[in-house]
Amino acid sequence: QICPTFSSSIVRNILVGFVPDEFCPDPIQDSLLQALELEDHLESSDKGIRAIPCSASPILYSYPASGTILSIICDPRKSGLAVLRKSNTSDDELDELSSPLSFISKVPTNPLAKLKQVSGSNTARYRLLHEVWKLDDQY
Repeated sequence: QICPTFSSSIVRNILVGFVPDEFCPDPIQDSLLQALELEDHLESSDKGIRAIPCSASPILYSYPASGTILSIICDPRKSGLAVLRKSNTSDDELDELSSPLSFISKVPTNPLAKLKQVSGSNTARYRLLHEVWKLDDQY
């Protein structure tokens, strides 16, 4: 007896739908299914749950209110650049936003040339980041 609450027909229907996977690669043996079917015929009709008591209703997705969306992304008539600035946090992404056409031009192969390029255009940002990191180390 597997579970006295459920009839053997319920257990059999569950096992028939079983698909082997990486957690249990062995299929259900036909002899077990036949034994459950035979036991189902021998059970009295009032013993155990013979049918699934309820069916699940379909999941309904409700879209968020437009006011909520507007509060997250700001006014759609404004430029989307503010949203992009909030989502891009790496230095490379910020550099790309400040000069998007620079990535189309030829990239210097010398790493020192690239370092000079970065230090010349965005030194204020790196100085501020350095100050913030120093403050974090103090706490």
